[in-house]
Amino acid sequence: MPARDRRAGRVCGGEVESALVTRLLNDIGGNPDQLPLLQHVLMLLWRQARERGGTPLLALADYERLGGIGGERSAGAGAAGLTRSNGALSDHADRVWEALTAEQKRLTETMFRALIDSEGVIGRDTRRPTELGTIAGIAGAPVEAVRAVVEAFRAPGVNFLTPSPPAPLNPDMKIDISHESLIRQWVKLREWVRREYQSAEEYRHIEHGAKQWKNHRGNLLSRLDLLNARQWRTSENPNSAWAKRYGDDYGLAMEFLRKSEISRFRRRGLVAAAVAIPVMLLAGAAWITSFAVTVAFLALAYVNPGDEAVDYGIDRRESLRQGTPTAISDGKIIKTLDLQAALERKRLEGLSFKLIDVLEGKHDSIAGSIPLPFAGSSGHFQDDVQNRLEDELRTLTGNNLEVPLVFYCNGSMSWLSYNASLRP
Repeated sequence: MPARDRRAGRVCGGEVESALVTRLLNDIGGNPDQLPLLQHVLMLLWRQARERGGTPLLALADYERLGGIGGERSAGAGAAGLTRSNGALSDHADRVWEALTAEQKRLTETMFRALIDSEGVIGRDTRRPTELGTIAGIAGAPVEAVRAVVEAFRAPGVNFLTPSPPAPLNPDMKIDISHESLIRQWVKLREWVRREYQSAEEYRHIEHGAKQWKNHRGNLLSRLDLLNARQWRTSENPNSAWAKRYGDDYGLAMEFLRKSEISRFRRRGLVAAAVAIPVMLLAGAAWITSFAVTVAFLALAYVNPGDEAVDYGIDRRESLRQGTPTAISDGKIIKTLDLQAALERKRLEGLSFKLIDVLEGKHDSIAGSIPLPFAGSSGHFQDDVQNRLEDELRTLTGNNLEVPLVFYCNGSMSWLSYNASLRP
């Protein structure tokens, strides 16, 4: 190709292929974000051309490798078929995000969700400049941690956030998205915006219901609404700093949710005290490993649900015979409704889990639970029960030590599930 056909113009001492100019005009078309998209892709092309040395040449091949404006593009020289890119801007933002740590990725999602007002309609989302300190409050993180994320997205050659360097990032400095085209073009961000809108709608529904309930104009949450609200609370982990964007009485909304849980809890007559624990699985003297185990004591239809309020008049003992543990270390509480939600989702803390019924004799059991009535038998850590339970757990989990186990029994006075939890 003659040199004069390869060059469509000169920019800042560089050159642009005519084929690239034609491709840019075709790709932009009637895109409402054409100017910021063109600016961003040209910035990336210029940087690549400068890195090669010599006279910078903005080339069509580089444009295609970057992802272009978006849509189908050539997979590369000599490659058959097409690959799909989300566009140079979206791919660039993904690369910045992928370079972050897991915690920084979480903060990134929280930050961008805080920087956008959404109406739930694509194309109508707008920027919402927000102070750095406010973002940190919403994220429940130190200002320094959020500042590091902002620096990554406002770095030279990135320019997704303002203020641009070297402006200081004080807690009262407002952070903003550099252009709304990022909201429309970054695929990951569009998904975050959708989640934020749905989360805000759920919270508004809860707070509205709470105010109606407080004014004696409405009832507590129904079963389905309560399930949705609890799933929302678990997945979103809201706080008052976040709720200020969408309401004015976060405390009342959370009280309303708790009251709804208690009411539903009592109506079902179901109580569980569950403790999530790591315990040691003793396999003779050969090997020791750990399972994440949840011990659940379930009681059905007691007059005093679960007998949790009963004082049996038994003092706590610091030690038991034969070295039996009086407690399981590193425990935490899992509430009944959380366990119920885990059963409905078939996930416990994000993991598939095994529900194990250790009650002996004929009785009603939770659907899907695995009967191991021998697991809570008394004995010692080198007896036949121990060896049998080890074999069963290996089979149930595929020898995967990350699988949570839930042992449950029949009431707060039964120690079978606690015994079973001590053995692994």
